[in-house]
Amino acid sequence: MFDAMELVGPVPAPDWGAWEPLALTLLTAGAAALALTCLARLTGRGERLLRPLSLAALAAALAGQTTLLLSLEQPLRAYELFFRPSFSSWTAVGAYIVPAFLVCTFLVALGARAPQRLSRGLCLLALASAAGVFVYTTNEIMACTGRAMWTGALVPPAFLVAGLAGGIGLAEYLALRLDPSRRGLPQTSLAAPCAAAAAGCALMALALPTPQGFASATTLWWHTPEALCLLLAAAALAARRHPARLAFAAGPAALLSALLLYWKLINMGQAFARNAATVADKAALLDLVSGSALMAVAGAAGLLLALAALLPILLPEQSPRAS
Repeated sequence: MFDAMELVGPVPAPDWGAWEPLALTLLTAGAAALALTCLARLTGRGERLLRPLSLAALAAALAGQTTLLLSLEQPLRAYELFFRPSFSSWTAVGAYIVPAFLVCTFLVALGARAPQRLSRGLCLLALASAAGVFVYTTNEIMACTGRAMWTGALVPPAFLVAGLAGGIGLAEYLALRLDPSRRGLPQTSLAAPCAAAAAGCALMALALPTPQGFASATTLWWHTPEALCLLLAAAALAARRHPARLAFAAGPAALLSALLLYWKLINMGQAFARNAATVADKAALLDLVSGSALMAVAGAAGLLLALAALLPILLPEQSPRAS
């Protein structure tokens, strides 16, 4: 009897669900918020946003680390990454980058309670940790060379745009929670940057190339994420024009735009390998509203909202005299 080995066959079905884009959304949002906090402190501009940006960074970092662990096949064995050091993959490298980023984020949020306590040296260190998160998350995806969309030149800019949208959106939400009186002051709101960030996500999603060799296999569903991002950008603009009624719309709009951009890049992109398509673009998009995906999104959103409510209490603002 002869043994047969199949050299060319169907590509395995996509095995990444909702946890991966959620983790990427939150981690890069936290990194972007941390970077903006440090830049505001180093340049001396926008210091009124230090507290909401720093709390947004810490909330997103904690929620992102949680969703990252949940995305692992065996999250309870994550400790093995530390007890068996290895730098052979970006997953192993990220096991050290993300905790260091968490420590820096906590220290910056602690110092931002009184801006005078936030040293420039810590800001530079935190900037390096935020850059490390972007390097780690980007290479985690680009190392998977089996998917045509994940090795293109637009992948790093997509991560940067999505991270900025998520960080600005979460900071706007926290700014309104910290100072509800700002709802009637659109000139001090981040609604306009949120709208610009959501529009940027739409443009980046549109710019992502159709999977190589599968242009005829895609339909209008392929462009649904950018259409939804444009609607979210319009909602953010409406929040700026009518802050009394739509004050809290801008922040979630930008954050959802970041998730949609990652959903197109990761979950829709993984459906098209280099030599075969495993699922239609419509099915890949609609998986976002499947039961498991909705439960994951609801769990991550619940955790994020809880952190946004608790962190301002646990890290109260300090007056200059108290510092």
